[in-house]
Amino acid sequence: MIAEPPAIPAQRVGSAVRREWGVEVTAAEHVEVGSHGWHWVLGDDGGVQWFATLEQVRSSDERRTRIAALEAAGAMARGLPFAVPPVLTRDARVAVDLAPGLLLTLTPYVDGEPVGTGPFEDDTGRVEVAHLLGQLHRQARPRQLPRWRPRIGRQGDAGAEDLQRCLELEVWTGGPWSVPAGRLLAGSATLVRRCVRRFSLLAAAVK
Repeated sequence: MIAEPPAIPAQRVGSAVRREWGVEVTAAEHVEVGSHGWHWVLGDDGGVQWFATLEQVRSSDERRTRIAALEAAGAMARGLPFAVPPVLTRDARVAVDLAPGLLLTLTPYVDGEPVGTGPFEDDTGRVEVAHLLGQLHRQARPRQLPRWRPRIGRQGDAGAEDLQRCLELEVWTGGPWSVPAGRLLAGSATLVRRCVRRFSLLAAAVK
C-alpha cells in the first residue's frame, strides 16, 4: 500500500515506537515503498535508524500466522547474515497492535534497493539471489513456523458461495498461479457443481 493512512499519521507511529520499543524517536516519515502494508523511516539522535511497518491482519488466525512468521524470521536470522529480523519490544514481543486489525513491527533501517523491485540486469544478480536462497533453505525449519495447510480464501473460512463465484469467473487474476488454477477448475466445473449439489442435499438431510 502506498498512501499514508489518514488515521495513522507518522506522529502516531513514532509515539507507538517510543512507547513500546523505548526508542527516542525524533523524526518519522512515511515512505512509499512496496505493495504490502505501510512503511515509515524513523530517526533518533543518531539519524535515520529504524524502519516501521504496519500490516493489515483480517482475522485472529491471520494474526497468529503473521506473528509466527515474524518469530521464525527472528530465529532464522541467527544463522543468516543477510536477514533483518524484527526488533523485540520492551516486553519481548515481535509486534504490537496499533489498532484493531493493524500490526506494527520495527526493524533496523537498511539503506539500499530491495531485491525484486525490477528485472535482473544480468546473470550476476541471479547467481547472488540463488546463493541467498540456498543459504535460506539449508536452515532448519523454525519450530515457530506453522506447517502449511490447504485452505480456500484469505481467512481460510470461505463457503459454498465463494466457490460458486470462482466457478463463474471466466479468467482468474489473483496472482501468478490464478490463471492455470482457473483453467483446472473450469475443466472440472460440471463435476464440481454436481458434487456441491450433492453436498448441499446431504447437509440438508442431517440438519
